[in-house]
Amino acid sequence: MKPAANGAGGAALAVGVALVIATWAHALLGFGGATADELFARWIYDAVIFSATFTLLWRAAARPAGRLPWLALGVGLLLHLVGDVMYSAQPDLDAVPVPSIYDPLWLAIYPCAYVALLLLIRQRVGHTLLALRLDGVVSGLAAASLLASVSLPLAIDATAGAPFWETATSLAYTVGDLILLGAVVSAIALGGWRLDRMWVLLGGAVLAWEAADLMYLLGATGSAGLLADALVATGAVGMAAAGYVDSGAKASRAPIAHGMIVPVGSGAVALGVLALGAPLGLNAAALALAAAALALALVRMGLALRENDKLLGQSRVEATTDALTGLPNRRRLKPDLDAALDESSPRVLVLIDLNGFKSYNDAFGHAAGDTVLTRLGTSLAQTVDATGVAYRMGGDEFCVLATCPPERAEAFSARCAAAMTLRGQGFSITAAHGAVTIPGEHGSAAAALSLADERMYQHKRGGHVPAARQSANVLAAVAEEHAPGLAEHMRSVRELADATAVEAGVVGAEL
Repeated sequence: MKPAANGAGGAALAVGVALVIATWAHALLGFGGATADELFARWIYDAVIFSATFTLLWRAAARPAGRLPWLALGVGLLLHLVGDVMYSAQPDLDAVPVPSIYDPLWLAIYPCAYVALLLLIRQRVGHTLLALRLDGVVSGLAAASLLASVSLPLAIDATAGAPFWETATSLAYTVGDLILLGAVVSAIALGGWRLDRMWVLLGGAVLAWEAADLMYLLGATGSAGLLADALVATGAVGMAAAGYVDSGAKASRAPIAHGMIVPVGSGAVALGVLALGAPLGLNAAALALAAAALALALVRMGLALRENDKLLGQSRVEATTDALTGLPNRRRLKPDLDAALDESSPRVLVLIDLNGFKSYNDAFGHAAGDTVLTRLGTSLAQTVDATGVAYRMGGDEFCVLATCPPERAEAFSARCAAAMTLRGQGFSITAAHGAVTIPGEHGSAAAALSLADERMYQHKRGGHVPAARQSANVLAAVAEEHAPGLAEHMRSVRELADATAVEAGVVGAEL
């Protein structure tokens, strides 16, 4: 970026700002007196448009980054300026017909501005979610319906009885303003309603320009005409300032998602326009825009509900799935086991605990250990795929719930353990297992898990019952013989303790 070019663009913008201040002073305070009216209405006005046009074209030439939007807007202002200069050269401005040869040049600003806004959206926002795109369209339609409910009746009333082409020309400015306002609001909404200096200046410029068009539509003359000219000058300089401060870089942060606030708020505006349409006699265009905004808001809400249902379903799956192996986890086992206990078909519950995995993990690292767990989990799932479901309980403990006759439960349990065996150079991983048939042996999930866990650890110890367990069994037998009531109480307490431990996630030796 050359300093001289920066100085030229900044100087042109500064001149434009100074001339706008002078224009407002003349319009509000009579600065310069009545003799200056024609000077400001013709040449000062044109000078402001020239400075804004120069600034935008300089921006496009001097800063390659993001030049296309401002080039498009600069071309639109340049065509507008050509029409202004030709118009100002007329000896009698009141004698200029409507439409005139200048109107196509003035109207050219609208398609150029639309192209500029589309390029800005592509440049600063890029690819966005469908929800944000719908938010932008809904917001733009709602804003356009509000403006249409005010400006279109004024345009129609102001051109009542006028020839067709005069009416069409006046309506062209009004419709152009409607589309431009909707496009600006949509662009800001697509950016997540993040208002930086560029969007504030550009939005303010568009509002100033549209306010001036409404005043022209109402036949502003004299001081009102000077105020309308000041608004147009302000809008032109605002567009130039927006281009001057824009760096051309894409937004550093992703657009902000405001949930349902934007579509609900825009839908409420559209609903208000529709509700007031009949009593206020609003025009068909305003009602059509409001109806379209409301319809899209409903579509947006429907998509949001569908997305929420999808996310909820995914979260449920993730909550019942082991992240490492992809097998169902303990949360999934509990309802499955309860359902199996309520059915009459014979099932087998197998608990499996790996032997030697801790040594493997210590020797080869946790990443290698995770790979082994994933591999063994896949092997177990493939082994029981036709008859049941494999689960990962946590750590190196797994479980299987499958359809199996009681007489084949032990063989099935051994087959599951064999699928969890892995040997290699310097390591050996085997599996201890314990099986319980259900619903035959126990009527509750906690009791079935407790018994399978006990058998698994008995298998891990080579079939020997620990001394502590033997002593407990002797005491339980004595209590059963001499105090049946106490024995029943002990069983109830044990089942309650087992159920509480299983619910809390206690497994293995801790259980």
